[in-house]
Amino acid sequence: MSTKSSKQETPMESKARKVSEHFVENVHVMASEPSMAMYRLQEHIRRSVSGVIQCKLSTEHCGADMLGAVYDCDNDLEALTSLQRSSDTFSSINKALDNIIKHKQVILMREIRRDNSF
Repeated sequence: MSTKSSKQETPMESKARKVSEHFVENVHVMASEPSMAMYRLQEHIRRSVSGVIQCKLSTEHCGADMLGAVYDCDNDLEALTSLQRSSDTFSSINKALDNIIKHKQVILMREIRRDNSF
């Protein structure tokens, strides 16, 4: 039933063609013998339902994992922006510590001079 054209079929076109051929075949079977067609549909559904359910559960699990990863990324981004905002605070703390060290050195020098002057 397939016709070869001058260009190669892509895998998607091949699959689409096969699906449409099977669909047309099933429509012909249903038109000529409905009970057999219903039996085939029932068998197909019975065989494929477990796979569809498994795929659905897997997709839901992946979705939950992705949602967790998105929350983790959001928290990481928030932590990074918080660190960037705290840069000014850390630099002012650093300046205050430098001033404290200088004042402590001045106090020590005065104590040493006072002790040497006695």
